[in-house]
Amino acid sequence: MLLGTEAAKYCGLKKRSFDKYVRAGSLPSPLPLGKPHKWDRKMLDVALDHLSGIELAKTPDNAEQDARRGLDEYQNALRHDA
Repeated sequence: MLLGTEAAKYCGLKKRSFDKYVRAGSLPSPLPLGKPHKWDRKMLDVALDHLSGIELAKTPDNAEQDARRGLDEYQNALRHDA
């Protein structure tokens, strides 16, 4: 788990740019675990891979695909709640 400033640094971004990507939905929102807000490193990895165009291997037991699917479901749920 990463705090906002740590997550931004992990992504190679300044906090303000990181927040813009999160608001735009390009990077995942923080997990709903209260405050301070925390990000899952694997969800960030999946989002960054997607943004960079890296194609994940197509294996049924691929943990990264599971994380991507979880990220997509989480972001869809947030959009429906808004």
